Amino acid sequence: MENIVHILQSLGLLESEVKTYLAALENGAGTAIQLSKTTSLSRQAIYDAVGSLTERGIMSSATVGKKRFYAAEHPEALLAYAKRKELNMKAEVEKLERLVPKLALQMGGERPVVRTFEGKESIHAIMEDMTKTDFKVGYEMTDVEAMWNLLTEEDLKGYRTVLKQKGVEMRGIYSDRKSLGTPIVPGERYILPKEHGDFKCHIDVAGNKIKMVTFVGKIHAIIIEDVLLAQAMTTLLQLALKNAEKE
Repeated sequence: MENIVHILQSLGLLESEVKTYLAALENGAGTAIQLSKTTSLSRQAIYDAVGSLTERGIMSSATVGKKRFYAAEHPEALLAYAKRKELNMKAEVEKLERLVPKLALQMGGERPVVRTFEGKESIHAIMEDMTKTDFKVGYEMTDVEAMWNLLTEEDLKGYRTVLKQKGVEMRGIYSDRKSLGTPIVPGERYILPKEHGDFKCHIDVAGNKIKMVTFVGKIHAIIIEDVLLAQAMTTLLQLALKNAEKE
C-alpha cells in the first residue's frame, strides 16, 4: 500500500492536518479532546487542523448536545479535493508560463548590455567603440561594396590610426576582393564566394563585444556586450574563415 501520509503531504496538508484526518478517519467522529489524545497534538493544533481540513471539504463537524464532534469525510471527498487541486495547479502553471518572459526580464545579476544607434553616425559609434575595447585579435565579416557606398577612406582614417597604435589584429571575411581597399589594421583577410557576398551589413566581435551595422535603408547599429555571446560569435566567424578564400 502506498504511503498515504506522503500522498496527503504532497497535496499540501501539514503534518498536524494529516494526523488529524487519519485519526478521524480510523476512529470515527470524535471531540477535540479525543483527537488530541489520539494524535498527541495540542487542542489548539487540532482546532487549527480541523478548520483547514473543513475548508478543503475533507472533514466536517456537528454539535451533539453540548459537545462538538469532528469527522473525516468519505475518502471520495479526499479524491475530489485532489482533483480540484490538480485543476487549479494546471491553471496556475499556465499563468506562470505566460509570466516567465516578464519574470526573466526582472532577473538580477549580470546580463547582456545592448546599445542601439541609428543613421550614418551609428557606423562611427561602432568604430569609436572598437578603439576603446580591450582586445588583441578581433573577427569581422563585411559587405565591403555596401560599406564603401556609405563611407570613404577618410571616414576611417582616424580609427585606423588608433587601432594600429593599439597593436590589434583583425581577421576578416569580406564580400569583394576588388573593392576591399587598404587594410584597416594588420591581420588576415578572406573572400566569401560570390553567391554569399551580398548581405549589406557588417558584423564584428572584439573582446566581449559583438557589433552589427546595416548599410542600406535606415542604417542601424547594435553593440552587445556579453562574454558568452562574444565567444559564440567568435567561434562562428572562425568556422566561416575555413570556408572562405584567403586573399
